[in-house]
Amino acid sequence: MLARGDDVAFAEWLQRLGDGKVKGVLFCQVNPLYNHPLQSKIEEGLKKVSLKVAITGQQDETSLACDYVLGTHHFLESWNHYEPVSGTHLLAQPTINPLFDTLQPEEVLMRLANVDGSYYDFIRKNIVQNIYPKVSGFASNNTFWDQVLHDGCVTVDAKETFNVDLSTANISKAVSAIANQPKADSGFELYLYRNVAMDDGHWANNPWLQELPDPVSK
Repeated sequence: MLARGDDVAFAEWLQRLGDGKVKGVLFCQVNPLYNHPLQSKIEEGLKKVSLKVAITGQQDETSLACDYVLGTHHFLESWNHYEPVSGTHLLAQPTINPLFDTLQPEEVLMRLANVDGSYYDFIRKNIVQNIYPKVSGFASNNTFWDQVLHDGCVTVDAKETFNVDLSTANISKAVSAIANQPKADSGFELYLYRNVAMDDGHWANNPWLQELPDPVSK
């Protein structure tokens, strides 16, 4: 999975935030004061926090509420490693040199954690140590790395299993909530959905996406 949240853990953190038990908070490329349903509660809780840091590539509602803002690269200036499905590894390479004196978010976290090297070094070491032993046909790990750079991806056999716990109580509660939604008195109902290109609006500063046809209306 590329993104995963834990609503229970977040609710516990939010409770501690409101109780004044959180001394410091680090936001990394998120903007809960804009897109979280309980943004007002978060905003009030942050007033009780003595150290607030935002790692972000642009000024937003959350960064404005922080004491320190650590600027980051644009994603087109960054290296990255993705595994969208188990065993398929994709390598994202920067297309332009950094325009400003910034670091990519992962490297900012490395600096804060006193981890030496660049994020490029981190990615290469991870791929060579953990993926290279699973493939064959390469004279050395340097040859393997060069081929990964050329192809942009590498696939290995993956036999991972995942245990999924579907709580019937939670499912029943969700179904009940949907069934009890208020019905329109007239023959019309308004249904709002997130724009496919810009999601909740945090990509609105990308003019390319604003020109992208909507697959529903166009």
